[in-house]
Amino acid sequence: MSVARLGDKYYTFDGGRIVARAEEWSSLHSSESGPSGYSSFKGEVIPVFDLGRLAGAGDCRGGQLAILQTLGGNIAILTDGVLASYRGAADAIDVHSLVMNPSHRVAEART
Repeated sequence: MSVARLGDKYYTFDGGRIVARAEEWSSLHSSESGPSGYSSFKGEVIPVFDLGRLAGAGDCRGGQLAILQTLGGNIAILTDGVLASYRGAADAIDVHSLVMNPSHRVAEART
């Protein structure tokens, strides 16, 4: 199982699976519930969400992105790190609502 790390805690993602890692993204001044920025994956512009905010732990200071494949499209999660294999306990973050929220789409975020 792939997991994302935030400090000394590990997280899985309900509704998505980690398919890649990245480090480059563009930051936005956003609300705490919206995307923190945008990145690209295989030519697609995707929203970046901060794992710290999603977990209720404040802003993530890490610099690695976990690219998640979901039924609603790809998204990125800013983390402290991504582990390809992990067998310990991990908290789950539901990413379904992030993908389904129309305000997180790139076209609407630019206007």
